[in-house]
Amino acid sequence: MVLFPSDYPSEQNERDGMMQRIAAVDSIFSSSPRLYLFISFSKHRRVVASSHGQVRIERVNFFLHYRYVTQCFEAATCVYLHSALNAMRVLPWIKRFKDKIVADAHGLIPEELAFVGRVRRATIWGAVERAMVKNSRLLVVVTQKMADHFLSEYPGEVEAPRVMILPNFDLQNGNAPEASLADRSGHELRLIYAGGVQKWQNIDLMLVTLRRLADIRRDWRSNLYVPPEAVQEIQGKVEHLGCDRFVSVESVAHDQVLRQYPTADVGFVLRERTLMNEVAMPTKLVEYIRYGVVPIVLSPEMGDFMQLGYRYLSIEDLLDRQTLDRSRLQEIRVSNLQCLASIRALTMATAERLQACCRSR
Repeated sequence: MVLFPSDYPSEQNERDGMMQRIAAVDSIFSSSPRLYLFISFSKHRRVVASSHGQVRIERVNFFLHYRYVTQCFEAATCVYLHSALNAMRVLPWIKRFKDKIVADAHGLIPEELAFVGRVRRATIWGAVERAMVKNSRLLVVVTQKMADHFLSEYPGEVEAPRVMILPNFDLQNGNAPEASLADRSGHELRLIYAGGVQKWQNIDLMLVTLRRLADIRRDWRSNLYVPPEAVQEIQGKVEHLGCDRFVSVESVAHDQVLRQYPTADVGFVLRERTLMNEVAMPTKLVEYIRYGVVPIVLSPEMGDFMQLGYRYLSIEDLLDRQTLDRSRLQEIRVSNLQCLASIRALTMATAERLQACCRSR
C-alpha cells in the first residue's frame, strides 16, 4: 500500500497546481492500493470520505488518531510526501519511517513566502523543508535546476543518486500532435491565461499588456481563467482599463480549460527571473506547449525549458503584427513539440523508476 498524507484530487480542488501534481503522480500508482490520509489539527472525527477501486480516502485528527496514523505508516510500503505543506502534518513520523518516504518538492515554499514578505513563516517552512529532504530515501523534483538547488541548499543531507526528476506532465491525459497543430487561421487572434493570481503571476502586467494590444488592433479576444474568488477583482480591473470588450474573465473546471487551449493562439506565462521561477516547471506552460499555444513570457528562464529548446514570444513580440504572422506561430508550435517529446520521455522513465522503488519495500 502506498500512503499519501494528503488531500485527494477532486472537482473542488482540481484548479490548484499542487492538486494537479498529486493527480499526475497518483496515475503512476494507479495499479497499487493507495491510502490518502488528510491529517487535520482541528477536526475531531475520523471519517472515511470514500473508497473506490484501489483508493481509500480518510480524514483524521492529528492528536486523537496519532496511533492510527502510526499504524498506517507501518503498513505502507511507501509514503509519498507532496511538498513541505504535507510534511508539516507528519513531522513526528518522518524520521522514524525515513526509509519509506519519497519526498516530492515541486516548489520552493520558503522562497515563495519570502517573496511576498512573510519572512518569519518562510523561516519556519524552511526548517520543515530541511527535515523532509533529510529524512527521505528519495527526493523527487520537477527540473534539473531544482535538483541542483536542493543539492546546493542541503549539502550532506541529500546526494545526487537520491534525486529523481519527474516533470509536471500528466501521462494519463495525452494529446496527439495533430490536435496541437490544428489550423487556427480561421479566426481572430486568441489569447489565453489559465492559472492563479499570486504576486509572481504578474496579473497586472498582463492586463496592461492587453490594454496596449487594444490600442494597436481590434481583431483579438482573450479568455482569462482564474480561481472563482478572483473573478470579480480581475473583472473590475479589466473594466477599469477599458478592455472588457475584448477580455472575458471566468472560472471553469480544468477539463473545460483544456478544451479551450486548441482554440487559442498564444498564452501568458509572465514570470520574473527569480530563483523560485528559474527552478520551477509551471503546469500551464507544459499545457500550452502540449495544446499548441505559443507562450508569451517575461523571462524565458523557467526550469529546464531553455535547455530543452522551447520557443516563445516576448510582450513586445505580441505587440508586433509582423512577429505574430500565422506561419511563424505554426513554426513555433511544431518546434515546441520536440521539447514536449523530451518532457514526456523523461516523465515515463522516472515513473517506471518510482514504481519499482515503491514496490521494493
